[in-house]
Amino acid sequence: MQIKDLRERIKQQALFGAFLLCGEEAYLVRHYTKEIRASLIPDEALAPFCHFIYHGAAVDFGQIADALQTPSMMCDTKLIEWHNADFNAMKEKDLEALEEVCRMAKEWEGNTLLFVSGEDLVDLGTEKRPSKLRKRLSDCLELTVFEKSTDAQLVSWLGRHFTAEGVAFAPTLPQAMLARVGHSMELLAMETDKLICYAKANGIDTLTERELAFVTVSTVESDAFSLSNAILNRDSAAALRHLGEMKRNRVDPILIVGQLGRLYGDMLTVALLAEEGMTPKEIAKKCGMHEYKAGLYHTAAKKCGKDALRRALLLCQDADRTLKGGASSYIGIESLIAAFSK
Repeated sequence: MQIKDLRERIKQQALFGAFLLCGEEAYLVRHYTKEIRASLIPDEALAPFCHFIYHGAAVDFGQIADALQTPSMMCDTKLIEWHNADFNAMKEKDLEALEEVCRMAKEWEGNTLLFVSGEDLVDLGTEKRPSKLRKRLSDCLELTVFEKSTDAQLVSWLGRHFTAEGVAFAPTLPQAMLARVGHSMELLAMETDKLICYAKANGIDTLTERELAFVTVSTVESDAFSLSNAILNRDSAAALRHLGEMKRNRVDPILIVGQLGRLYGDMLTVALLAEEGMTPKEIAKKCGMHEYKAGLYHTAAKKCGKDALRRALLLCQDADRTLKGGASSYIGIESLIAAFSK
């Protein structure tokens, strides 16, 4: 079930049956769990009679079955939640028990059975190449996967947040927030609330990057851009630290090299256009690039120079050949860091 469909079902209070919420974007998983609760249990005083919450990697299906069969008191609906179930560890008998309680939830009107699990507890594969577990789960419950939000989605989400609170903001502010605060929706939500409170308390008509720098906390993220900056600055210790975090997050090394190559290519393009006398705003328009990003690349390219960017691109090509030639793990990227730090 797509997120938009889940949102509509919540709005219509049509959520009877069995559901699983999971995925990388934990903030959204928690948000929609709260939305489901509010939709089905509008009066918190009645929760002890019709809302059951359980936790644990190993699911007690007997306990769920008992909760499903318990008559709902003082409510027309009943919500049973199980958090952090390890679906990857389930044996055939567990999957059969899961199918049975999901069937029970669907057959008995007024019951909603909700599983909420972390991405590492449910091996789903991908939408195009689903795992066997995903196919099995999709047959017995309605599955909503919250993928990591893109920059465009986060920018739109931030804009809606400011607008809902009646706070005007500069067009470049949401993108600037991503660069300063990072891409964690948890942090973005907290820092956005801080900005909104600051604007209202001080009578600020329009939030700008000035308030952003004063109010919010800067967060260093280990992504392609931070890794790239460390490489270009010949800071091998920082580069290896960023790469180490990306390893822990199991980011595909071929994907990292591809991102670095594209980043250096874009920065070189910006450097060459700037050399012709174009401003970041003109470069952004010509390249179809966000103006904030063009300004960021312009500053970084000016600092490291065209020759360094050309060399970085060649090293990326070497790393790409090494990886696609069968080299294991992150050797090609480590070689790139070592070569550029000389």
